[in-house]
Amino acid sequence: MVKSGQQLALLELLHSSELFSHLNNKALEPILRQAHRIRCEKNRFIKIYCDESQYCHIIEQGEIMLSRVTNDGDSYVIDVIDRGCIFGITTILEDSLYSQVLATTIKPTIIWRISLNIIRNLMKQEDDFTENLLHLELHTRLLQDLEIEHRTILNAPQRIACFLLVHCPAVNQSPVTVSIPYNKKLIAAKLGIRQETFSRALQIIKHATGTEVIGSKLKIKDINKLKSYVCHNCSLQYPCQHNHDGARIY
Repeated sequence: MVKSGQQLALLELLHSSELFSHLNNKALEPILRQAHRIRCEKNRFIKIYCDESQYCHIIEQGEIMLSRVTNDGDSYVIDVIDRGCIFGITTILEDSLYSQVLATTIKPTIIWRISLNIIRNLMKQEDDFTENLLHLELHTRLLQDLEIEHRTILNAPQRIACFLLVHCPAVNQSPVTVSIPYNKKLIAAKLGIRQETFSRALQIIKHATGTEVIGSKLKIKDINKLKSYVCHNCSLQYPCQHNHDGARIY
């Protein structure tokens, strides 16, 4: 099969994915032939579901917010996902109203739409693929369990401090500067914090740990102070970035 430039980019993406990386090029050919590349502007709603789910999507670049809307019209942010993450695929395991989410781009994004029929065929033909799918589903659910734990045990400043530690580029180096990956409103929604509480919580963190807020960046003067501020209330051991690594699937 002669591959176009876009197909080669998709092949590279699939090889870097924990779900597809063990498959050879021949097994991936149905995806390369039929997948559709979609370029999305910021704040675009991506229609995933109809009466019955037909597609899943893998992110090539950009970021997408997954959410649900309550009967009162409030939005609940499930996750913010980026390159390599897949959404819409777990409907293969359970396709119901409870498994459906809304997907909205939070920056210009490129995704690939893949037919779920191809995924079903891979599950029949490749035992390792099914095992990987279930492993990633479990990994995603464990991260969600951790989030429930944090919302139960940690106060708002501690949840924000944990978020900063997870996105910290260095483990035991001080001082270190952390770039806030997306706007404060979205972070607050992701952490289950009211937006008006977010700024006050940052000030509490500043006074407790010496962390400085400089525009969209935070300078952590002493990472050990930040760790002691939050990590003793968590069931994980620091550094815990590896517990958040790996593409999530929804």
